[in-house]
Amino acid sequence: MNEFRDKYTQDFTDLLVQHDDLKQKQQKHNDFLIKQLCKHKVYRKDYDILKKKQEEELNTLIVTSTSTNTRNLDKEINELITVHEEEIDIWIQEHVKKARSRNCFIL
Repeated sequence: MNEFRDKYTQDFTDLLVQHDDLKQKQQKHNDFLIKQLCKHKVYRKDYDILKKKQEEELNTLIVTSTSTNTRNLDKEINELITVHEEEIDIWIQEHVKKARSRNCFIL
C-alpha cells in the first residue's frame, strides 16, 4: 500500500511541476504577444484602457469589500484576477486576428 501511495504521490508531484512549467511558458508567450501588439499605437492604447479598467475593478473590490474575513477577500481577489487573465487572453486573440488580417508581419 505504501509503495502505491508513494508512486502516485510522485506522479502527481511531477504533473504539478509540468503544469507549472507549461503555465510559465504560456505566460511568456502571452507577454511576447502583448509586447509585439503594443508596438502598434492603437493596440497599445486599447491595452492600456483594458489594464486601467482592470486596476479600477480591483481597487473597487478592495475598497468596497464588506467582508471582514480576509480569506473571503482573498478568494474574491483571486476570482477577479482569473477573470482579468481571461479578458487579456481574449484581447490577445482578437488583436492577433486583426493584425493577421492586416498582414502584419510582426507576429
